[in-house]
Amino acid sequence: MLRVKVSTLVFCFLFVGGVCLANVAGMAQENKQENKQEETKKTEQKKESEQKTEEKTQEKTEEKKAEEKSADEKQDAEKKDQAKTGDDATGDDATGKEATEGSDEANDFDSLMKQWGELNIKMDETRKRFDESDVPPETSAIRDEFVKLTEQADALILKIKTAAISELESGNKDQKIIETIVGIMINDASFDRDIPVLETGQALIENGVDPKYFGIAQKAQRLRLAGKELFQELELRQKEFEADDLPRVKFTTNKGDIVLELYENEAPQTVGNFVSLIEDGYYDGIKFHRVIEGFMAQTGDPKTKDDSKRNEWGSGGPGYNIYCECYKPEARRHFTGSLSMAKQQPRDTGGSQFYIAFARTSHLDGRHTVFGRVVEGMDIVNSIQRINPDQPSDVVPDVIQKAEVIRKRDHEYVPTKVEN
Repeated sequence: MLRVKVSTLVFCFLFVGGVCLANVAGMAQENKQENKQEETKKTEQKKESEQKTEEKTQEKTEEKKAEEKSADEKQDAEKKDQAKTGDDATGDDATGKEATEGSDEANDFDSLMKQWGELNIKMDETRKRFDESDVPPETSAIRDEFVKLTEQADALILKIKTAAISELESGNKDQKIIETIVGIMINDASFDRDIPVLETGQALIENGVDPKYFGIAQKAQRLRLAGKELFQELELRQKEFEADDLPRVKFTTNKGDIVLELYENEAPQTVGNFVSLIEDGYYDGIKFHRVIEGFMAQTGDPKTKDDSKRNEWGSGGPGYNIYCECYKPEARRHFTGSLSMAKQQPRDTGGSQFYIAFARTSHLDGRHTVFGRVVEGMDIVNSIQRINPDQPSDVVPDVIQKAEVIRKRDHEYVPTKVEN
């Protein structure tokens, strides 16, 4: 039980680009072919060791001969060195260039994938030694060695993804490169890391990668529903990118600008109300009155314009309610950077207050209407002053200085009010 626990505890990887980035637990299921390859490898290593012994013997013989070089030969070598003296600067530049080129080469996609193959072999061998060890896992030096290797692997995977995206942006759409990127995305999705999945997915979208890969990723057996939902979201974003017609608004805050894209296709009434309020100047001067670390930043209450009403902040609205659109089959889900309507506990009680999610808040799916996302300025969102209205303090909240519509479709945007 302890061995299984440690094997599944440490790290997960994938098969991508033809190279093993597989989860550690799965590595325990070697087939007969892999065993045969291992035996062949050991035989080759033995032959290689014997060959090295012969080479060392030969090297010693050659060294002895070298020591017996004539004085004339040594003088010739010295003259050649002196002839190069005048070109020292050029030689130094060339050496520096060679070092730089070597460094670049070591970090290109193919070189990094080669490094991954070598590291994966080390991890496999270390894991096997661990499985064969009788030392308790808690004190096993082998386990510590394996953990260090997995940390190296984690850093290497990030480099591989960066290099692969760079290749993609330069116009190289080789299938191996795309599959490697998608494989890493699947790995992140299996750990519910929505930020790297969505950011990397956006890079694929902007570089014209076939959206079929998002569909393929959803079929990965290791993914839970939450992971599959990330790739479903990317399929929607791919279509939106191609259409390029969703409304956009900009908030100028005291911290910087935030640009939001609005999901008019799935939440037309909510978007209609939001755009209408912005065009009326409703949000200008409104503060972020509830900002919870790791959760969300809430704003939209007109009462926050009056500091004397601080004890009432969070209770204001436009004087009417709008319908929830979170119960529809096509309703969008909450991810990091999602824009969603705030409301009271009963349905159809939203008005003007909304929040931006700091993290994935799937427990709010189907309860609050997601009607957009941050497309620029997520760093500004993350910097908004934290403030908890349930814990009174003298913290000065951040403010929306100006809200403006920067793009919309060619029709009137009006609120659809709940009829009493």
